Amino acid sequence: GVSPFINIGHSLYRQVPYNEYSEQHPEYFVFWGGKRVKGHYCLTNPELVPFVRDAVLREIGLPSCVERRIFAVSQDDTVWQYCQCEQCAAIAGPEESHMGAILTFVTAVADKIAKTHPEIEIGTLAYGFSRKPPKTIKCRPNVEINLTTYGRCHVHSLTDASCPANVEFFEELKKWSRICEHLYLWDYHFSAGHVLLPYPDLFLLKPNIKTSLQHGVEG
Repeated sequence: GVSPFINIGHSLYRQVPYNEYSEQHPEYFVFWGGKRVKGHYCLTNPELVPFVRDAVLREIGLPSCVERRIFAVSQDDTVWQYCQCEQCAAIAGPEESHMGAILTFVTAVADKIAKTHPEIEIGTLAYGFSRKPPKTIKCRPNVEINLTTYGRCHVHSLTDASCPANVEFFEELKKWSRICEHLYLWDYHFSAGHVLLPYPDLFLLKPNIKTSLQHGVEG
């Protein structure tokens, strides 16, 4: 058997592979610096909704996924390369966050999945350029946010008012907790450049877990 829970990670790279579709469908991919490039996706393109829905349905149908209840529709490992096309910018501007276009897209996919699989949750990362919650869009009950702590300070607690990075992150955490029923954290407890060195956050684990639980984080 498998756990019904899965840590949400990057998924669009395998659901819409760049090498397979970039030549015939460059419009599927991020508009950055005046051209379509590899990195993120243009998620206001309506063709991608049924495309990604079908990819998720195929994954749901795999024998190894029979007992799973959470599936990813999530940006790739890029923390800065959001789509600059007019359609994506038209959502990002009013929502004051590049998560606006992502969550709109994830919602559309989740709505379609719910028609045949109401028990399934669709999860997406709030990561880098998408960490900030949107101003008006709220998560559907079958949409999960995996909020990454990328960019916060790891030597002060989340509630330390003297730490500007954590003041910013804590405000985002509180906003996500108000607009998302299923909120998870993807936390970092290592230095990517020095993975064997001890990480200086031992005494922050307990207060940060307590703070997370107080604000609706489920895992």
